[in-house]
Amino acid sequence: MADTCAICLEDMDMKTFEDEKNSTETCVKLECKHAFHTRCIITCLSTQDKQCPQCNTPKTVEDELSGQGLMKITVHRFKKQPQVKSLLNELKTSKKEYAGLLKNLRDQTRKFIKEKVKELNINVHRKYFIKCLQKMRKMVKEEAIRLGPLYVGILESDRAWRSRYGGSSVEKMLYGSSSWTFWRLKNPKLRINLI
Repeated sequence: MADTCAICLEDMDMKTFEDEKNSTETCVKLECKHAFHTRCIITCLSTQDKQCPQCNTPKTVEDELSGQGLMKITVHRFKKQPQVKSLLNELKTSKKEYAGLLKNLRDQTRKFIKEKVKELNINVHRKYFIKCLQKMRKMVKEEAIRLGPLYVGILESDRAWRSRYGGSSVEKMLYGSSSWTFWRLKNPKLRINLI
């Protein structure tokens, strides 16, 4: 017969509280020998000032400190060491210099790209590409109207499911390419990994 978790009142996979096992996959036994579902006791201990909800043993100072609290104390002590202070200052300086260089590179790259966009007439080619897409969509719609209401309905329902990138399954079949490709061409961006 399985025992019941005193928190959720559901059966546990520990046979008795005197079981020599300290825990199972789903249950844990506290030092006071009371057992609970692990999930239940963690939730309970994080919201109350007792160590065990059954015997009401108060928590010690160490118990009060969560893992996060212990980590804060450890880091605080660590940051007081002279070598660490020095290294943190060095890190702060190097971060500032590095961030400044990346900003400078970004600004220069933007300027260079704007010049190249103008030189290569990228905007003219983009407008022509979008015009061709619009013509194709218009022709598909006209053909659907010519074929009858059933085809118009299919086309309209397909358009309703168009992805946020502007492509529908009809367009994917027609163009032989993903709508993502067309979206990227209509909204060009350059992503460059520096390292």
